[in-house]
Formats: sequence, structure tokens, C-alpha cells
Amino acid sequence: PKLSPGVAAFDRLLGGRIQESRIRRHLSSYFGSGAGVVCAVGFKVMTAQLRERPFLLPLLHNLGVTTIFLYRRDTFATALSYAKAKHSKMFHSDRSRLTADPTLIRVPHEEFAKLLGRCLRAKREVLDLQRECGGPLLAYEDMLTVWDGVIATIGAMLGLPALRVNQALDKLARAGERIVVENEDEMRERFLVDAAT
Repeated sequence: PKLSPGVAAFDRLLGGRIQESRIRRHLSSYFGSGAGVVCAVGFKVMTAQLRERPFLLPLLHNLGVTTIFLYRRDTFATALSYAKAKHSKMFHSDRSRLTADPTLIRVPHEEFAKLLGRCLRAKREVLDLQRECGGPLLAYEDMLTVWDGVIATIGAMLGLPALRVNQALDKLARAGERIVVENEDEMRERFLVDAAT
């Protein structure tokens, strides 16, 4: 639930209590109203949102939400994906603007080093959260290679053995390969060891 600018300013003075109260009411209502009718509902929460709202994960657990942690094993590829999106101005949700010809970009090494550092910290954060909270850990790479197997695993965890989900997301269709980083080989040589830590 979004706050108006005036209420948001007042909420900052109160340490975010208004926003927290609204989120608690919204989620309680959301999960309460679907009981007995809806088998499963999924949504994504980013680690940055959990940092900003430390009450959120305990609240979701109290509501009986099953937490599934998704991360990407290949941190270099994660940083490269962010660099492609930033420099091409095309994100996963906006791949319709891609042309048949590759879009060529060049990423400065200093910029990539910072991006890679942020991606490594984010990956560690997800892995730490999963160790702390428990729950299944799924890898993005597995979603690309064994989609049906990942969905079957999720279905089994949720008690929905017949769960089927079509692989319709454009980002899983390798559209990003039409955005080419001219200096990717240089960056692989320079940063690949760092990406493995």
C-alpha cells in the first residue's frame, strides 16, 4: 500500500509504523480472504524490501506463507545482466524493443566492478537468509534448464503435485543474447575469479 507524500513524511518521523501497519493489515486480509478458495498464490519479495521492513519476513511466516529462496549461482552473469539492462535501457519486461540485429554496448571496468560487488553481497544475503529461516533454495540456472522439474519441486513443497506453469517469461527465452557486451571477454578475464567468491 502506497502512502501519500504528506503521510509518508509523517510516517518517516514515526519510524515507518504507519506503513508497517498498512502492510500487516493488507497481507492478513489477503491471505485470510483466499482461505479455502485459492490453492496457492505466489509473489516476489526482494532482499532490499526485507532490509527496509524487517517485520515482513516474520509476519509472512506467522501467516503460514511458504518461503522459497531464489538465487543465481553465476554472479558474473547476474552483474552482466544488470549492465546490459542499464546500458541498453532494455529490461526483461521490455524486450519487445529488441531488433533482429544485436545491440552492442561497452561496460566500463570500474562500473562493472561495483556492480559485481553489489551482486555478490545480494547473493550472500539470500544465502544467509535461507540458512537463517530455512526453506528451499532454488537456482535461476535450473529454471532455465529444467523448468518442469523446478515447478514439480515447488508443487511438491506446496502440496500441489499436479502444479503446471508455462514458461512464458521473456527473460527465460534468452532474449538477452541479442544485447552484446563488446568487452565481455576482457571482463571475464579480469573479474571471473572475483565472481566465484
